[in-house]
Formats: sequence, structure tokens, C-alpha cells
Amino acid sequence: DMESIDKLPTTFARLICLDEEWEKINALSSSNLLSLTHPHHLAYAIYTSGSTGKPKGVLIDQGNLLHYINNSKATYPLSHEGATLLHSSIAFDMSITSLFLPLVIGNTLHIASAQIQGDSLEEINNKLSQLSAIKLTPTQLGALKETLSTHVMDNRERCFIIGGENLLKEDLSPWLNNQAFAYATLLNEYGPTEATVGCCVFEISDLESSLQASVPIGRPISNTQIYILDSNLNPVPIGVTGEIYVGGAGLARGYLNKPDLTADKFVPNPFANEENVKEGKSLRLYRTGDLARFLPDGNIEFLGRIDDQVKIRGFRVELGEIESALSQYGDVKQAVVTVREDQPSDKKLIAYVILQESLTSSLVKGPTLLSSSQQEFTILSGDILPALTEALRNHLARSLPDYMIPSFFVFLNKIPFTANAKVDRKSLPAPDFNGDADSYVAPRNETESELCSIWEEVLGLPSGSVGIHGDFFKLGGNSLLAIRLVSKINTAFSRHVSLQDIIKRNSVSEISSLFQETVEILEYGEI
Repeated sequence: DMESIDKLPTTFARLICLDEEWEKINALSSSNLLSLTHPHHLAYAIYTSGSTGKPKGVLIDQGNLLHYINNSKATYPLSHEGATLLHSSIAFDMSITSLFLPLVIGNTLHIASAQIQGDSLEEINNKLSQLSAIKLTPTQLGALKETLSTHVMDNRERCFIIGGENLLKEDLSPWLNNQAFAYATLLNEYGPTEATVGCCVFEISDLESSLQASVPIGRPISNTQIYILDSNLNPVPIGVTGEIYVGGAGLARGYLNKPDLTADKFVPNPFANEENVKEGKSLRLYRTGDLARFLPDGNIEFLGRIDDQVKIRGFRVELGEIESALSQYGDVKQAVVTVREDQPSDKKLIAYVILQESLTSSLVKGPTLLSSSQQEFTILSGDILPALTEALRNHLARSLPDYMIPSFFVFLNKIPFTANAKVDRKSLPAPDFNGDADSYVAPRNETESELCSIWEEVLGLPSGSVGIHGDFFKLGGNSLLAIRLVSKINTAFSRHVSLQDIIKRNSVSEISSLFQETVEILEYGEI
């Protein structure tokens, strides 16, 4: 009204008084204004890191965004009564779902403060019972499962959209078996930023019959094509691993000011037909770098990144397969496996393990470490860990070849996150190796002393860290390093020690005993 106008600050903008000018306003057209925005116009650019470590801007059109939001609106059972929490940075495309989806259906949107967005678990935990929908990463879902018993939930329909990383069955069991979440719908959403947030979805209900450790990523959403191809762009058979290629209405323009990278990642669609060419649609595919396979029921199982496929001693290793096997051990809550190459051509697998609460309470915390998002975490130590490490090695040996057994196990109180709530692999600490300190026995003579020095040189360990009972392979050795060890022993002692000797007698004391046996045979003859 006119009284309110006097209270407003001075401005160059035209002020309209509704009660005074209503007759004039009422005579105007009530139709929507003509939109000047078209589907091919740019909606946003989101920067995402790549294997090179250099961020690249992904260009998403209005049509891409509208396609994703319309599909989500039709697919995800969102209640109009509850609220949705925007808890991640808007620089991460996970925020697209949390921001736009509640607004287009008339839901309430809670926006977390910028101060807590780097570590939003506390805010999620506080508001969980009020929410009708939330989007989480598997890492966040796994961390939240410890507090499920504290929530008093009503019978409101809820929707949990999980995406951003590989989702394991172990992370879901507390949710599926909790009556408080009986009315919740859990959805595993897959999609690179280049395919506009999500291009494949799987509704999680009963996973008991599933033999896979990972939760399937489901099937492509509407107007989307997903192919699993070999290196020659040929479709692979059901059950065979290949690379995911995505096409359809969600495909981004490409990368900002990076035409070469765009051409490399967005390739011509070899399956485009004459109708596609005529309409100018589905002419490109995005090469994701993700590995997957089709399951017999038509769903897709995500198997990790091609980047995560590393060569260890000439063998191709998928880190996700080791992580999955570790997570199946009862005392392990979460595991991350990485590769370190502290010496040239000597790659070692390192397992970072989070234990169940019943075990961590008896362990000692080390100095505080910080992730890139300033999240605090620590290395744990304790008397039970050597035996547990041995148990984990034995557990892995039942299902994995020896070259996939990690050389070192590091126990943490929590896995560090990036600002985008993904595992911060760059912040994972190097193993703080102290040799076989827990069972260290010093060398008793000159032969054992020299053998210990050779052990340390080959393994790249500090001087004085290897005792006479230290197991070569448990100290980080492998078959290639064993060949180097044999060569150095034979040169230093002018003896013939074979690779089989090292495999059967893998400690300094046993090799020293072998020398003594050889001397006795030479002196007295074989009995």
C-alpha cells in the first residue's frame, strides 16, 4: 500500500502499488511471459577434476537440465509434506538434485550454512527425521548408519537418493533392516557430470538374493542410451566387463575452452541410424572411463574406474575388487585401497581400514590429520592390530591372488572426505612403517646382520627395522623383489639361494639356517 512505499529506500526502480494500480494491472494479459531461454542455451558450467588433476568445466544446457529434473520428478517418490536438505556445495552437481527438484514439486528446501557444508554429517543427522528427501554419497550413508537407532521416524514416505561413488551392500543393510525406515525408498543413482547428474538408476529393495558385493546402478533413465563396449567400441556380452558409454538427452556440450579434450571424450556414436542423423540427435557418446557389466536381469553393475585398474608386477588389478573383499570381513566397516610407488617401479598396495566400533574403542589415536576439506581423522594403533592384519591377509587370500593382497594395512578412525563428500585419497597417509617392531629380534651374528641389511635395502626400509624373524612378504615383499633379494644374497655370500628358498624360508633366521645346513652337508656329506 501507499504507506509502505514511504518506508522503502530510495531507488531508481519503478515502484508499483498494488492497491492503487490494481485496475490497470487487472486489464493486462494473464498469460505467461514469453521466455527468451531455449533448450540449447547454457544452464551452468560445473568444474570437475579428472585423472590429470586439472579441473575442467563441463557445459550443461537448459535442455540437459530440464531432462534430468523432469525424469527425477516422474521417477523419485517425493512427498509434498516434508523437506529437502541442500547440504553440499553448489560447485558439486549433487546439489542440482537437492536444489531444483524440491522447488519444481513445491517441497520445502532447507539450505545448510556454508560453514558446515565441508563436513555436513552433523547437519544431516540433526534434520534426518524432518526430511522427505535427501541426496547422499555412499561415504555419507555409511557414516550415518551408526546413528540410525537414535532417530524416531514417523510413517512419512521418504526418498534417499544415493550417488557419487560405488555403493556396497554392506552400507545398506542397517537401513533395509531398520523398521524406522520401512517407508523409505532407497535409490542408487549413477551418472557422470558430463551426462547431467544422473543417467542410470536402481531402486533398492531386497538385496539378499544378489551375489554381487556392489549394488547395481540399474538401467538408463528415459531418453538415455547406455552402452558397455570393449576397446574397439564393440558391445560386450552379458557378464563381461567393458567401459560405459552414455548417449541421449542428458549429454553435455563438452568442456569449456578444451576442444581437444571434448573431442577425445565425446566420440561419434557408432550406433546412430539414419533417423538420428536426420534429426541431429544421439550423434555422440560420452566415454566415461567407468567399468561395468550387464547382469542377466538387464541391470548394470558398476565395477570401478579404468584409472583404478593398475598393474602390479605385470598383473592388472582392480582396487574396487580388493575393497569389496575387505568390506566383507566382519570386523571391517569400510575399506579403501590405493597404490603407492615410493621407489621407482616398486608399486605397493596399501589398505586403509575402518573397524567396527566394538574394536576401535580399545585402540589408541595418533596425531590429528586433516583432509582437503579440513575434516579431522587419525591413525589408530593397538596390540590387537598385528593379529587382525594377519586375519585380513588370510581372509583376502581365500578369494584373491597373492598379487592383490595389500602390502600394508593402515587403520584409521574415519575415511577422509573431499569437499564433495567423496573419499579424499590424496589425504590418506603413507604407512608409518616400523619394521617388525612388534616381534623384533636383533641379529645374533655377522651373517644375520648382513642379511637384515639386504632385507632392508631391497624392501626400502629404515636401517635397523628388520629383525631375524621378519617375514619378507609381510614386510612388503613380492615375487619381483624376491628375485632382487636372491641376487643380492648370492652376490654377498657367494652362495646359491633360489627363489623357492625365499618363498619357503622367508625370514633372515631361516635363510641363515639354510646356510648352516649347506655348510654341514659340504663338511660331512649328506646323510
